[in-house]
Amino acid sequence: MLFIKNKYTNWYNSIITNAQQHNRTKLKKSHPDYVRYEKHHIIPKSLGGNNDTTNLVHLTLREHFVCHWLLTKMLSGKEKQKMLCALRFLNGNYRKSSRIYEYIKTNTTSKGPRSAEHCANISAAKKGKPSPLKGKSSPNKGRKYSHSSQHGLNISLAKTGKKRKPFSEETIQKMRKPKSEAHKKAIADGRRAKYAALRII
Repeated sequence: MLFIKNKYTNWYNSIITNAQQHNRTKLKKSHPDYVRYEKHHIIPKSLGGNNDTTNLVHLTLREHFVCHWLLTKMLSGKEKQKMLCALRFLNGNYRKSSRIYEYIKTNTTSKGPRSAEHCANISAAKKGKPSPLKGKSSPNKGRKYSHSSQHGLNISLAKTGKKRKPFSEETIQKMRKPKSEAHKKAIADGRRAKYAALRII
């Protein structure tokens, strides 16, 4: 059995059975009996469920939220972690109750699903363009900064005299380590350029 036999499983099954008995259908907003329903997978897809009509049920917003909360109490191990992720997705950045979830979803205006024409236009616009992240682990990996040495000097001059945060003890120890000759030369060259620029200004 996939689900643990406990009171939460019983509550979950009763909500699902009640929804199936009512034979709910999605109505247009203009209909007088309109109620917003959300599709719910009785056995979640991440746990091997499918999109068959036997595994789908229409739930009210509050029922949907409560069912996802109950699923976290009906499983253990990796499966429980998956259901916690699903609940976090429903919850967003807030700790919501089922009533708050219903209120937010009901009062949030959405543009609705994209039309087939809109999707085709997006697809056509993206065709032939390489993905900006293709072959890169990070968008900034291997990035070369384009600013000139003069721009770098201007940044350095702008920061001159500004107070910095105190260094940590670890950083101080690193700074005390002897530097290579190349590093010393680079520092000296940078200082010379900085002072030369100050004389010009």
